[in-house]
Amino acid sequence: MPKPSGFLKSLGPGLVTGAADDDPSGIATYSQVARNRLRMAWTMTVQLPLMAVIQSVAARIGCVSGHGIATTFAAIIRRGCCARWCSC
Repeated sequence: MPKPSGFLKSLGPGLVTGAADDDPSGIATYSQVARNRLRMAWTMTVQLPLMAVIQSVAARIGCVSGHGIATTFAAIIRRGCCARWCSC
């Protein structure tokens, strides 16, 4: 297999990540945006702060535990610490 040229090398894994984002739910979202234009733009004022908080919490959990958020929550659920909040 030939080595990638300079331009392709500079794209790196971002090219694959960007291409992987075109799943059916993403395409449905894109079509709704195209149909509604900016009528739903107000939702960004709600979504952006919530996304920032989730990213911050996930980063702090990762720094403290040394694991990702999914691994940390899986360990909590396995220990049964959340039995009173969810019926797993």
